[in-house]
Amino acid sequence: LARFSLRSLLTKRWKPTFWIAYEKTILFFRSRDDFETWLLNPYLTTEERDRLIKRKVDFEAEYTNEEDRGFQVNAAANKFYTSHGMLHHFKLDKWTKIGPTSSPHLFGAFASVNESDIHDLHTVILMMMKDGPHSSRFLYFDFLLEDDSELPYLYPGGSYSIGNSVSSL
Repeated sequence: LARFSLRSLLTKRWKPTFWIAYEKTILFFRSRDDFETWLLNPYLTTEERDRLIKRKVDFEAEYTNEEDRGFQVNAAANKFYTSHGMLHHFKLDKWTKIGPTSSPHLFGAFASVNESDIHDLHTVILMMMKDGPHSSRFLYFDFLLEDDSELPYLYPGGSYSIGNSVSSL
């Protein structure tokens, strides 16, 4: 489950999400079907293909703009929601320079009933931040991996990871 759009952030409504990680990029889709269409349909134009992506986080290309200062990922925690019950969740903030100061803006919120789904996504984001070309511009709070053995087996390199943060409610 995720919140990306201003509307879902303001109304605090969780939307089903399917994510993949490829090299230094994480792509979020509305569903696995959207991902498979994006991947396999040769008749889609570039515009149509891009519309299937709900949110893209490219940890290499994200800093071409000097006003971008980095990301901050919060520790995963639990919270009870009346509509979904107990969810494991965390937030990803993007720091941007506005005038003489920098401030965080919520880039996305992620949740799942299954703790391992959230742990996998959280770990992949942290390791991409840590190993990225601009790692000195990333901010880490509350959660650092002490042992690289916790990394998913398919990271790093040109491999990919597929995760499903859609809960079966």
